[in-house]
Amino acid sequence: MKITIHRGANQIGGCITEIATNTTRILIDFGLNLPNNEGKIEDNLATTAQVEKLTHAVDAIIYTHYHGDHVGLFNLVPKRVKQYIGCTALEVMKAKQTYINKSNDAEILELFSTYKSGKAFVINNDMRITPFFVSHSACDANMLLIEADGKRILHTGDFRDHGYLGKGLKKVIEKYIGQVDFLITEGTMLSRGSEKVATEKELMTLISNIMKQKKYVFVQCSSTDMERLATFHKANPKGRLFVCDTYQADILNIFSLAYKKHSSLFNFDDLATFPKSNLLTEMVSKGFCALIRVNGSKGKYAKFIEKSIREIPTSEQCLIYSMWSGYVAEGKHQKSEYIDFRKRFSSVADIHTSGHASKDCLTEVCSLTNPTSAIIPIHCEQSSEYKNLSISPELKSKIITHSCFVDGVNIDIL
Repeated sequence: MKITIHRGANQIGGCITEIATNTTRILIDFGLNLPNNEGKIEDNLATTAQVEKLTHAVDAIIYTHYHGDHVGLFNLVPKRVKQYIGCTALEVMKAKQTYINKSNDAEILELFSTYKSGKAFVINNDMRITPFFVSHSACDANMLLIEADGKRILHTGDFRDHGYLGKGLKKVIEKYIGQVDFLITEGTMLSRGSEKVATEKELMTLISNIMKQKKYVFVQCSSTDMERLATFHKANPKGRLFVCDTYQADILNIFSLAYKKHSSLFNFDDLATFPKSNLLTEMVSKGFCALIRVNGSKGKYAKFIEKSIREIPTSEQCLIYSMWSGYVAEGKHQKSEYIDFRKRFSSVADIHTSGHASKDCLTEVCSLTNPTSAIIPIHCEQSSEYKNLSISPELKSKIITHSCFVDGVNIDIL
């Protein structure tokens, strides 16, 4: 068996991991590099020729979730390679492609195969893959347990335990996964030591307090983060409108159909969707929570939000920024359009928590899975930072940050 980290050992995003036996080769995630502060993506793999080369003899690509730094190269993948993602995740991807009007990409998505959490599937009668649902800032994210050549490999994808749906993480590992041979795991938060990791419930309390003080609340957050959107929806006082455009409404309807049967927290059936006659008049009268996308809203809705900001009393409105602080702080990731938008408001509240596992959560996952052979960090700025976790000396000795041969498996970190 061979495990190859094509990309991700010392960078966040753009993850590509290969697992191969003598008869089967799969890739886990096939993502684009994250954009720079100007919104541009620099990625030398994002060409048809490079993708063709990298996917040569690959049987399947399995995606852990739909974020661009994990799926961003899907549209360049040759049709002969099967692509898999979660059922609800695929619906979200289709809605996004419809919104941005990329018909060719939409056609490719129609060829995707889907998987369901807890249901194993097999590639080439050789490699057994079992997805397990995890909480993340993307809906329908999954860890993947790969069993082949007598080895058990857990690829965590991106995950956390401080979301509403994260409380089952420990139970799932203990009951359904158990000890593994190799753990391939994210470590995003290792380089963000000063960033507070609050729970979604704690965020809801903070947001509720603001909504009691301000009648008109504009929200800047990810349009596909189901748990964060549920936080704002639940915190919005009864009788006030929950305002969004048709794209956001489509996404929320997907979430409702998939998850409201599990919890009323994910029931988004009471949306005030633009365009609607006399919507602004009703917003002024009743108050609202309005979802916005600074660099993603199209045409009429963006203009409507601008008009709303101008016509509503400044003293009664507030912007809640609920995205990574790095986008609005001094540094290479700062987005000028975000900074300019914030200046429109006299009242701005930064309320956010990460979609990624805290150091304590990473420690627990390492300890619970107790890998017999190796821990391979990915999705982190410096994989060597994994040695700073409070895990046993024995586990620390199994952290792999360079190419080597371990227990019959060739590990190649590029």
